[in-house]
Amino acid sequence: EYMKGSIFGERIAHGLLGLSVSSGLGQRALPRPFATLAFLGLRWRFKGPIKIGDTIKVRMKVTSKKEVSKPDRGIVTVQRQILNQRGELVQEGDTELMIERRK
Repeated sequence: EYMKGSIFGERIAHGLLGLSVSSGLGQRALPRPFATLAFLGLRWRFKGPIKIGDTIKVRMKVTSKKEVSKPDRGIVTVQRQILNQRGELVQEGDTELMIERRK
């Protein structure tokens, strides 16, 4: 009842739920998952609400990769976009991760 009077007019999901679900969906989509050794940073923008009952999908793209001094790991920046079932961008951002390197 409270949310009927909000700017959204209905209930919405907590913003960090979208971020969390997108992380899981992204890992499941990889043909060969990698081990994340460290979470280094996040730049995230909430562009619109995720409403109760929405179906979301995630687009991911590695935008940069960097070697570090240890040969068994590297740093990647992953861009993610979350879209709802209407193709509307609801969240987007970049995550910087230290990951294990494949031999």
